[in-house]
Amino acid sequence: MRPADPENQKRQIEKILRNARRLFAQHGYDRVSMDRIAAACRLTKPVLYYYFKDKHSVLLATLRTHWRQQVLTLLSIQPAGDLRQTLKHFAEQLLQETRRPENNDLVRIVLAESARHRAVGRAFFAELGPVFGGKLSGLLKPYLPAGYSDRIILILCHQFVGCLAHYSLLSQIFKPGRLYLPGQRAYVELLVDNFIKATSAPPLPLKP
Repeated sequence: MRPADPENQKRQIEKILRNARRLFAQHGYDRVSMDRIAAACRLTKPVLYYYFKDKHSVLLATLRTHWRQQVLTLLSIQPAGDLRQTLKHFAEQLLQETRRPENNDLVRIVLAESARHRAVGRAFFAELGPVFGGKLSGLLKPYLPAGYSDRIILILCHQFVGCLAHYSLLSQIFKPGRLYLPGQRAYVELLVDNFIKATSAPPLPLKP
């Protein structure tokens, strides 16, 4: 029996996840079967099951692969001299990452399936949670007053990223710079201004 070719296995998995992402986004998780995924990949079902035990495993692998690529981008971001420039640089990099063509598919899948499949949310925080708690908090901590605990900084990071995610989602519906959505530069400037104002005073005590 010939040994498995690692490069071929990698290509097969990439093909499966690429087609599964497209099918899940266009038709919804429930309407996509393993037969349909195999047909889209031009594979037999036994070959598909060789790589993934079931459709749920394909869904999670599709999402995790995308999120891990985002993690690599976020981890590569470096401080930019001061708090304002660091926040702007981070925001621009994150929004650029969300504009990748496949991101639209992933947004549709997450919005449609996360409420019904709790594993989606758990996978998201498993992949991206450490980045918020480590990388982004570490970028900002040197610029913040000494009284800001790690917990408060983490809350601020989640708020900042959440606003960027909201803008990214709306930009798929409305064209930035038009009536319903400000341009990216104006939005990032306002978001950074608000962050700096919020952190210019001693932090309020958090309730347990």
